[in-house]
Amino acid sequence: MPRFIYLNCPRCSEEIGRQNNRVEYKLHNDLGCLEYSCEKGHQNYVIVQNFDFEILLSMAIESMNDEYYSDAIFNFASALERCFEFVIELLFFEKGIDEKEYEKFWKNLENNSEAQFGAFIALYLSRLGLIFKRNNDMSALRNRIVHKGRIPNEKEANIYGEYIVNTIYDIVESIALNIDKKVFSDFTLNKLHNKCKDIEFDKNASMTTLSMPCISFRTATEEDIKYEQRLSEYIKKNQAHWTEMAFKANEIGKVLYLNKKDELVLKDQSDPFVRNSNEKYIGRQTLEDMMISHARMKNHYVMAESGYDKSIEIKKLKNKFVK
Repeated sequence: MPRFIYLNCPRCSEEIGRQNNRVEYKLHNDLGCLEYSCEKGHQNYVIVQNFDFEILLSMAIESMNDEYYSDAIFNFASALERCFEFVIELLFFEKGIDEKEYEKFWKNLENNSEAQFGAFIALYLSRLGLIFKRNNDMSALRNRIVHKGRIPNEKEANIYGEYIVNTIYDIVESIALNIDKKVFSDFTLNKLHNKCKDIEFDKNASMTTLSMPCISFRTATEEDIKYEQRLSEYIKKNQAHWTEMAFKANEIGKVLYLNKKDELVLKDQSDPFVRNSNEKYIGRQTLEDMMISHARMKNHYVMAESGYDKSIEIKKLKNKFVK
C-alpha cells in the first residue's frame, strides 16, 4: 500500500512559493528518511528529526483518532520500549562510550525486551537517581492485547494511552532537567547523521529535514516564559518591523532581544547550553491534548487541499472532545 504525506517541494517553492501537496513517499531506514517526487519530477529527501519513540507515539495518537484501538496499544507499547532505548543510548553517549562498542552492547539486548528494561532502570537510577516503577496492571492489559489477541475497547485504549503518555513525559522531563543541553544537542545531531549515512542520495535531489510536533524537551525559567509572552504580544502588534529586524539579524549573525523599554535590539548569540538552576520542564500535554492537535493538523491539510471551509470541521473537533 502506498504511503502519503503532505509536503512541499523546495525547488518548486523557490518558483511559486511554499505550497504543501499530498505526495507518495518511499521510506528508508525504518523511520528515518523519506524520499518523494513532486508533480514536476523533482526528487526530494526528508530526514525525520524526531526520535523513534516520538514517531511511534504519533502513530498511536493517529490510531486513537481513527478508532483503531488495537493498533494504538501496539504503538503505545512500542513507543515506551523505544523510549527506554533512547535513554540507554543517550546515557552511553554522555559517558563518551564509543558508538561501535554501544552497538555491540545493544546487539545482546535487541531481541530481549526484559533485558532492555533492566538496563534502563539500572541506568535511570545510577545516573539520574530515580527509581522507575512499572505499573503491573498496565503491563497485564498490554500483554492481554499484544500476546493473547484480546480486542480492546475505547476506554481501555484511553487508560493505557494516558499511562504511556504520562510515563514518557516523566522520563523526558528527567532527561531535560538533568542532562546538559550541549550533550543532548550533540546526541540529537549524531542520531540525525546516522539516519542517512547508509543511503545513496541522488546528487541532484533536494535535502530537507522534518520535525513532527510531538514531545518537547524544552525547559525554561519563569522569567523566560514571561519574556516570551511579552515578545509574542510585541510581534502581533509590530509584525512588519519584527520581520525586517529578523532578516537583518540573520544576515549579520545576531539575535533579536526585546528590552524592558519594549525596543527591539540586536545582541550577540548567547550560549544556548547554559542551564539555570531554576529552570523547569514545560513540555507536558495530556493524551486528549495530543489527540486534538493531531486531528487538527490532519484536517488542516485535507481541507487546504480541497478548499473546504475549515471552520466547520474545527467546530466538529471541539464537539468531539468536549466531555
